[in-house]
Amino acid sequence: SFAAARRGSQIKAGNLLPGVFRSLIKVLPAPNGVEDEEDPDADRRVLVFVPSLTEQAGGGFFVLYRLSERYSNGTRQLEYLSSQDCSSRSTGSELRDFAVIGNNLWCLWDTHGQAMVEYVSLEPESEEIAQWYSAIAPSEPDYTPDYFDELLVANGAVTEVFLDAILRPGVFSRFTLETALKQYRESISSIPGQHPPALTTSYPTLGEHIAGIVGCTVDLAIDPQSGEQLWDQYWSALKRDWEGFVARCKEVERSGRWPLAIGVGELEQPVVLERERVGVVARDDTSLQAFKVFTQGSGSGTSNSALALLDIAKGLQESLDGADRQLLESHLTSVVRETIAFSWNEVGADISRRLLLSQVSPPVRGYVTARLNSLGSVNRAVVDALYVILDVEAEIKGEAMEDEEGSPTISRTNGQANGWAGLTTTSGWQKAQWPRAWTAGYVSATIQARYHLALSLLILTLFVVEELPDQLVAEPPILGDVFQAFQVLSVLNHLAERPADHPDAKAFTAGDTDEILTKFNGMRVSSLGPSLSPQAHVVSYSLLHTTLPPPRHDRDIYSQAHSFLRSNGLLIPNSQRPLLAAEVRLVESLRVDGHLHIAREIAGWLPLAPGVAYVLARTWLDGGRPDEAVPLFEQVAISFGDDGLLESEDADALEDVLPLDEYYLPHYYNHVADLFAECSLDVYVAQFTKLAIDSSPEEVSEKLWETLLTSYIALGLYEDAYMALISMPHQSLQQRFISRLVTAMCDKGEIDRLTRWNFVGFQQDVENVLAFKARNADPIGWPNYANVLYAWYTFRGDYRSAGQAMFRQARRLSEIVCKPSEYIDFATETARCYLAAINCLSLVDPKSAWVALPASHEAGRASLRKPRRPRPQLPDEVFGAEGDDIDVVELADIREEYMLVLSRLALAHRYPQHDIANLVIGPEDIVSRFVQEGAFDDALSNARSLGVSMTALFESLTVRCINLSRAGATLSEDSAPWLATTRVQSWGGTLGQRAWKYLHESLERNDGPATDYEYHKTVLKTILEEDRSARLPAWLVQFFEQNHPEHLIQVYFRYDLLADALRQSIDLVKETQKKSRGTAKTRRMPFDTAAATWLPYNLFDQILGAAATSKAKDVSALAAELKKSIDLWLTSARNLSRDIRTRP
Repeated sequence: SFAAARRGSQIKAGNLLPGVFRSLIKVLPAPNGVEDEEDPDADRRVLVFVPSLTEQAGGGFFVLYRLSERYSNGTRQLEYLSSQDCSSRSTGSELRDFAVIGNNLWCLWDTHGQAMVEYVSLEPESEEIAQWYSAIAPSEPDYTPDYFDELLVANGAVTEVFLDAILRPGVFSRFTLETALKQYRESISSIPGQHPPALTTSYPTLGEHIAGIVGCTVDLAIDPQSGEQLWDQYWSALKRDWEGFVARCKEVERSGRWPLAIGVGELEQPVVLERERVGVVARDDTSLQAFKVFTQGSGSGTSNSALALLDIAKGLQESLDGADRQLLESHLTSVVRETIAFSWNEVGADISRRLLLSQVSPPVRGYVTARLNSLGSVNRAVVDALYVILDVEAEIKGEAMEDEEGSPTISRTNGQANGWAGLTTTSGWQKAQWPRAWTAGYVSATIQARYHLALSLLILTLFVVEELPDQLVAEPPILGDVFQAFQVLSVLNHLAERPADHPDAKAFTAGDTDEILTKFNGMRVSSLGPSLSPQAHVVSYSLLHTTLPPPRHDRDIYSQAHSFLRSNGLLIPNSQRPLLAAEVRLVESLRVDGHLHIAREIAGWLPLAPGVAYVLARTWLDGGRPDEAVPLFEQVAISFGDDGLLESEDADALEDVLPLDEYYLPHYYNHVADLFAECSLDVYVAQFTKLAIDSSPEEVSEKLWETLLTSYIALGLYEDAYMALISMPHQSLQQRFISRLVTAMCDKGEIDRLTRWNFVGFQQDVENVLAFKARNADPIGWPNYANVLYAWYTFRGDYRSAGQAMFRQARRLSEIVCKPSEYIDFATETARCYLAAINCLSLVDPKSAWVALPASHEAGRASLRKPRRPRPQLPDEVFGAEGDDIDVVELADIREEYMLVLSRLALAHRYPQHDIANLVIGPEDIVSRFVQEGAFDDALSNARSLGVSMTALFESLTVRCINLSRAGATLSEDSAPWLATTRVQSWGGTLGQRAWKYLHESLERNDGPATDYEYHKTVLKTILEEDRSARLPAWLVQFFEQNHPEHLIQVYFRYDLLADALRQSIDLVKETQKKSRGTAKTRRMPFDTAAATWLPYNLFDQILGAAATSKAKDVSALAAELKKSIDLWLTSARNLSRDIRTRP
């Protein structure tokens, strides 16, 4: 073949090409990039890769052809231009893909499962052999058992060390960790027996899931003989378990890093595609180039003093044992993260003696000393090395790749086919987060390189401090600059090694649909299902990734990475740089992004300057721990001078993070109060607002006073709110907050304190607020403003206003339509209000014992009572022109309403089956209802208190007495429950006898001259209407004989009882005559007995006339006797009259 003939070597046995797809031919456009419109294929080139078929070094060679001119038959030929052998590094590797970018040929090799990228310059029609360069990916730690043993020297926590290692960004993808964890779980589940509970436990994050599962089968054994816990065996077993899990992760990751293809980015940069990773080739900066020289050990022969010094530092560092080296690094890290009280030279000398020189052998000391002496000026070499480590290119002047002095770096990021995150723009460059991830990878690579260089330089400088102190300049101390550089890089390296999905960090979730899914939708592919949804996948990045700004489409990875490093202000090769301000800004950016734990951690490594204290306080506040934030905020206030202005020497750091227009102490306190207000922490809002007011020499704004009062009220500090209210200079704010303070105190039940406070100058405002609330608030809700207003007036002795408040409340309660089951409670409360009003008005002058209400109140449900007496004319000077619309309710009227409510309440208690709440019942109806139910005690009591006529009541009672007398002993006691009281049952006798006695006593209590004996007359009439032949009770006849005999005679006559009427008439005449004889003996007629001599002669005439027509013998005899008695009385009366006239 052509290849074999060209090589002139023996052809290897085997197939020429493998059976899988390989990219071997590329068609290239014309060199000038301009196509001929008439012949588009003109000047096209064809690049062919020929695999190596011989035993010689190299993976093959490339042959470049071009298309010839078109022949007459329309065909073309391939014309040979040049060929290019592959590098010796490609021996044994398999070419996966190649691409031509600009004038460079880029090749992607599969070297035993690992990707290797090489590039070479293509020069058409040239036989000169060009040089191959390789693009090297950033070095990664080799997770071997020895590596973890070194880490465990500084940190003995096995789980923490291994977990931090596997979660380090860029080491293992999330898919790798999940796959390895799944395999680990399956291996545990396959073991017979009971499985650990950790397998069935749910975990919030992947890191916690791994920490909970790995090592769950390792138990702490106990020595059966001594009973001692075998901790050494436990830690060894746990370490082996973690090492096994790491081995699983490495195996899965190895398959995921299989190279697939190489492409071209939008900015003409090579893009390397692996199975689970995508990388971009970017040129090295100074620190990466130095680090490659450092790791390859090729700096010994260079004339560059910085590289030579770093090479010496590498030799010194490698001479240390791994455990000693790890211990020294850990100690140096802790030193730069603490506040020291000594100079850096003193600290460095102490560390050098204790941890460095004691571990360096004499031959190594001599070798290092000799090489240092050969440098000339060690101090200058240290300064140059610091410049290499900290240098960030100020301006990117070109975007070309390194082609001579160094090889570029491959910046990679882990992801999966649908692993897009944060798709917020339509630009192809910004639509995916790959550029941002590549930039983060590049920044991480350069930071890690700078960190290792700084660590080696610091160790070497510590050696020089003790061994060659004269080689270092005392002022300014170069060791302090080295320590500061190491401090900054340790912080950045810590960020680069922290994953963003750490428990307190953020994770990026997928956003908009990416272009691939959009194209699938355009092909009318049916639903992709949830497994292909970009929102269902979460891609985890480094913590450093989250701090990067959005990527720019017009700048490459190198430019954006250095722009970020330059913007944070940390990597500045100058001993006078404002380092603290830059570090404070970094911590603040972490806090703003939500990484509170790492922000607090880094802030703890800095001196507690005002800027650091402020940011640290913000992290505690954002984390929900304000108690830790308060003393830090107070410490920041100390940096303000006596005049309230910022005077601290670290003012620049504070001003960078403190968002104030004017750095003035009252404004600072106000700002802090606003921060606490955003978190609804009123106790601290009040504290710092009070400080802002107290620290201001001028009158503060209403907003501050309003904030203070609002916080005091929200906290229930009513006394403080009261004092602030009466001391503030803003009257409008005082009037506005009176209502809020009073309302809040009522809501919290602070009625006693409210009524006892004087409210000097605001009493009328308080009364207006309470009165308004009492009129408009829910009368049955909480708080009961009517009760509050009543307590307010009562405490101040204003009983008339207190009575009016309770009467209004009673009226409002009586107007509420409630359920039958709630009526008793409503009526009880209504009666209580009426009683309170009566008691209050009883304490004032009777002339003032009245209440004025709008006339509309009379329409309420409670006004079902007797008609009001005519209202007096109200004076206009008291009630104004609206006096005609006011109703005056006097104390007597209030008592009537009170008794009405009590009566309704008694009726509801006695007869709960009746819907009293929804019935319109007046006083007469209430008495009638008791009568109907036979509750004569209640009927009599309510009729008496309500002023209701008892005529119907006694009619019913009389009828019941008659019926009981007729029934005799056949009725039981239950038939007359009104006679079942203890008092009545103690009388003895039959049921009828006790009923008549009950009637007799009721008449004695409720009937008399004031009623003109109306109820006795009603009883008499009712008895005769029921039965004319019935015998009247002796006590009833005796009552009429003594008080109204003529009525008894008249009733007898009306009901045709002539015999009884004649007998009663005869008795009346005789009784009159008997009285007149006693008078005649004294020969004087008393004035008060003159009426007793009057007799109803007309009635006697009517009775005698009726008797004349009667045929009854007893009637005639009685009529004759009556006439005789009348004649005798008339004779006696004439004689008496004569004696009176003739009396001297």
